[in-house]
Amino acid sequence: MREGAPARLARPLSRLLRRAGAGGAWHGGPATGTALGVMVEVRSEAELREALRALHEDKAGATLLLPARLFGLAAEEAGPGAQLALWGRPGGASLAWLDLLAGGGLSWQPGRPGEERGGPPPNLPTLPLPSPTPAPGSALQVPARELAGELAHWRALGYRPLAVRDLPGLRRAGPGDAWRYLYGRAVEGPYERRSGSRRVGERPEHFFKVAPLAYAPAPLPLPQKTPTAELHLDSARVVALARNPLATYRAYQRNLRGVARLLREDPALREAQAVFAVTLFHPVLAREGFEVLELPPGRARLYSLGFRLLRGAYGTFRTPSEGRARLAWLPREAFLQRFGDG
Repeated sequence: MREGAPARLARPLSRLLRRAGAGGAWHGGPATGTALGVMVEVRSEAELREALRALHEDKAGATLLLPARLFGLAAEEAGPGAQLALWGRPGGASLAWLDLLAGGGLSWQPGRPGEERGGPPPNLPTLPLPSPTPAPGSALQVPARELAGELAHWRALGYRPLAVRDLPGLRRAGPGDAWRYLYGRAVEGPYERRSGSRRVGERPEHFFKVAPLAYAPAPLPLPQKTPTAELHLDSARVVALARNPLATYRAYQRNLRGVARLLREDPALREAQAVFAVTLFHPVLAREGFEVLELPPGRARLYSLGFRLLRGAYGTFRTPSEGRARLAWLPREAFLQRFGDG
């Protein structure tokens, strides 16, 4: 039977309320470091043992999402790195008994689409909404039968898989988290799709995105129809990193090497004759050999205002080393010569 319009509208609304902290919902840690929360969907005794075997072999932690009927077995067999969480409704099971089996701090995750509309069982906080891709401080949700392969993949990328309760900086969600989600959906997401921007990589330290342009915007000293590559930043990660200047500088170096790889390998960027960014972090790029140009006054004020609003959306109005946006750029060959070893 097809889902009616009210139900289709209620689902995104209930998820938005979860992002704002409804029902005591949790939010992941800050967007720095290598910690990655892992939630594993377990439907049967066989899947439970398969998940525990994968966690033991990888020496990883994870949150096991369990129907109430599997809590007794999980409490007997789960290791210290496993967190037990109720997946779906408890049925006739006692929440106090499930909490005891879980070692206290029982939490909840909806088991079926739309189940979150009814809210969590009484006095149970809700686990974070799963992220579609790995990112520092986020939580991913995977079926038990895929866990071993995913753990190997995340380790290869440099992540440290943990139970959600062990994420550094884990906290209750609030209205600001819902606002950042809406900002990303309404502003950053559509721009990335229109511009065709691509990330330099999936590792925890990668926060640059590169958009191919068919022109050279002013004040670049190039003919207007020259193809270029524009650098953008993952807002959540760069705001979190900005609190540590040394970490920011090292992360920029790693990301610039990733940009060089894309310039060489990505067909959409092979014709780009310059790499540039309009940014408040131009002193960092200047130390890396970029030439810094002044923007026209009106455009500079507009960008600076936009960057202040963006920082506010992501949790800080603190200005980085410069409060005035400028354009930093390098010709393609100079960029590859400097960063093309990564």
